[in-house]
Amino acid sequence: MVVIAGIDGSGRSHEAARAAAALAKALRQPLQLVHVQEALVFSIDPVTGGLPVALANTTVLDQERERVKKELAREADELSERFGIEVGHTVRTGLPDQELCQLAREDEAALIVVGAIGRRAATMWRLGSVADRLSQSAPVPLLVVRDARTLVRWIEERHPLEVVLALGPGRPTRSAVRQVQQLAKLGECRVTEVHVYDPEHEARRLGLADGETDESRDRIESALARDLPGRDLTTGIGGFVALPARGPVQEALAEFVDAQKAGLLVVGSHHKGALHRRFRGSVSYGVLAAVEGNVLVVPAEAHETVERKARSVRRVLVATDLSATGNAAAELALGILPEGGTLVLLHVDVPPELPSGFIMGYHPGAQPTLGERAMKRALVEGELDKLASLGNRPIETRVEVVEASDVPRAILEAAERHAADLVCLGTHHHGRVASTLIGSVARTVARRSSRPVLLVPS
Repeated sequence: MVVIAGIDGSGRSHEAARAAAALAKALRQPLQLVHVQEALVFSIDPVTGGLPVALANTTVLDQERERVKKELAREADELSERFGIEVGHTVRTGLPDQELCQLAREDEAALIVVGAIGRRAATMWRLGSVADRLSQSAPVPLLVVRDARTLVRWIEERHPLEVVLALGPGRPTRSAVRQVQQLAKLGECRVTEVHVYDPEHEARRLGLADGETDESRDRIESALARDLPGRDLTTGIGGFVALPARGPVQEALAEFVDAQKAGLLVVGSHHKGALHRRFRGSVSYGVLAAVEGNVLVVPAEAHETVERKARSVRRVLVATDLSATGNAAAELALGILPEGGTLVLLHVDVPPELPSGFIMGYHPGAQPTLGERAMKRALVEGELDKLASLGNRPIETRVEVVEASDVPRAILEAAERHAADLVCLGTHHHGRVASTLIGSVARTVARRSSRPVLLVPS
């Protein structure tokens, strides 16, 4: 394995090489300095961007290659003497981001390090910098350096490194967490976990009436701290901060990093394509331009070989209409749950749809009074309590009655609120025609749920 440092002749890339040398020393890996000659001449097209049309003059290329080799050799000797590591150097021909990725695969690199600037010729207005493109294509973690001094002090002077770890959905978060765990082995890291969320979206997901109240914020942020992928790996790493924001995630994240004066931001990457980035955005792509400090981008596949623990069922949500079919789901859930597990029994009370006074021949119906509604709720909760006691086992039971006209949505929201490992429902097994005409709660929940769903036949 090796640490690769991209050199483009700029002062920023030479600073990045110093940071790469310090990290190579800490990782006990050799350092490889790489300069990529762009041998292709590009035309500019507003739709397709850069198109290769001809090779540059080979004599000029050969002369330039010899000059660059001498400079790289001189820098390699200086870094080797300064940090006491093995330093190699090479000059390749092609497009910088593609060549660095190819070399990383060939040498099984542990890390690619580049400066924050460095552009593809002729197409920089559309394609962005080399670092931008590497953030979406590098097969290994990519370190974009703006402040090499902070990283060198962390490795050589044992100065604590302030790290902000961006948490999000999916595999990239787990890879980013694993990377921070490896960094912590190299030197002291003070890590702050951060997740940027949209209050309105999270309120809808959890079935809360308003995402702006203090109580709703507390419930949303507690749910995020509990449910975010990778948080089960972050024990002992640092504190968690949830940032409400309605604008772009990368802007809120950049403001937080700058306010914390963090030396390093670590973020996972989905490696989205250009069209996906254009229409749906990419946090790892956007933060490179927004953050003033160093950024470490970790691809989702960086730690895929790490063995993951088998998932266990510790919390089951059972939605029942108190019919024999609905109660059968509760009986099965009681048999599935281990000792110390949690059973949540949910009943969705659908308010009656009363005729409107605006329809000729009908008169407005009488709404149930508050007392009648409270009495009905108490009766339903009593039935749920009886159902929960059937198992007579040492498990925690919770009962919840909610009013909603959209039953599947109410069940899905409750599953998110309670972080259910499994949603259990009874099903009447209506045929396709009947399900289409009268609807099927079980089928709708199974289709929409992001959590496992178990359907229990009558």
